[in-house]
Amino acid sequence: MIRSLVLAAGFALASVPQAQAVSIIFGSQTVTGSVSPQTLGNTPATYNVSIPSFDPSFGNPTLAPQYWATLTEVFVTVTGYVDGTWQVIRTGGSNIGSANGTVGADFVLRLGATTLVDEFLAQTNSGNTIFNSTVGFNGTRPSPAFNANEGSQAGSAGFDDAPTLTAFTTPPANVTLALDVSRANTQNNGGNGSFNHVFTNEVRADIEVTYVYFTVPEPVSLSLFGLSLLGLGLARRVRVR
Repeated sequence: MIRSLVLAAGFALASVPQAQAVSIIFGSQTVTGSVSPQTLGNTPATYNVSIPSFDPSFGNPTLAPQYWATLTEVFVTVTGYVDGTWQVIRTGGSNIGSANGTVGADFVLRLGATTLVDEFLAQTNSGNTIFNSTVGFNGTRPSPAFNANEGSQAGSAGFDDAPTLTAFTTPPANVTLALDVSRANTQNNGGNGSFNHVFTNEVRADIEVTYVYFTVPEPVSLSLFGLSLLGLGLARRVRVR
């Protein structure tokens, strides 16, 4: 009896390559999406981004469900970029005036009605300052338009709750994220008269989603069966002695 168990265990273990005799494998998979450059007006805009969802079968429809990967956590990172121009028009004024402005935008990433990444601000690298010479009360002195230097900011968050993990899991093959973007320009005036600030905003974004998972490879059940038989055989042998 003992000999039969040991032989069975040996055959079971011999049939599985040693490199595959691992009970659990941990891994991660990163997918990306983006919003191409867009001109942002005074009204907030929403841009939909479709990214591949997590496929627990890794594209193998014949794989038995017990060998599917289990998603344990989702990390989401959004990098928002903003660029544009700024110009100020001063009407009236009896002294030398000054003004400064910065082009900026707020970004929020959602999955349906659920906020994934809270609002964060991206601004051009530095504010620009314009000095206007004295003009009469009825005069208008437009400043030259400044091209802002592109600025960026990132926001990120991680999730391990069941509703979010389910929402990111196939099916469907893709998950649609909503990126809400709104203007967040700043402006300041120095001197009397009327100042009219004119902005243009160009925005874009990169989105990165990382899936963290574990999986049980197919050969492991056979390996564990062989080991259990071998252990049982050795235990019976010890008791007999």
